[in-house]
Amino acid sequence: TAAVQETFELYPNPAESEFMLDMELNTTERDAQVIILNMVGAQVYAGTVGIDNGTIYQSIHLDDTTPSGMYIVKVLVADKEYTKQLVIQK
Repeated sequence: TAAVQETFELYPNPAESEFMLDMELNTTERDAQVIILNMVGAQVYAGTVGIDNGTIYQSIHLDDTTPSGMYIVKVLVADKEYTKQLVIQK
């Protein structure tokens, strides 16, 4: 099978508190760690999401008290790390 073009999307972005994590990955792994950090490096979210045939399609809900601002979404799959910026806008 040909290698998949890897994609990593967050939407909506900016988000209020809930957003979709939508990824296509070249992996046989079954799960991934999702860590969300604020701009000073404090963790505001950590969780595990399932990977189905290389696809992650998961709603992530941040605590309603999460302040507006810029955040870093990290997705860890085996030994790979994917990062993207997310804006929370109340």
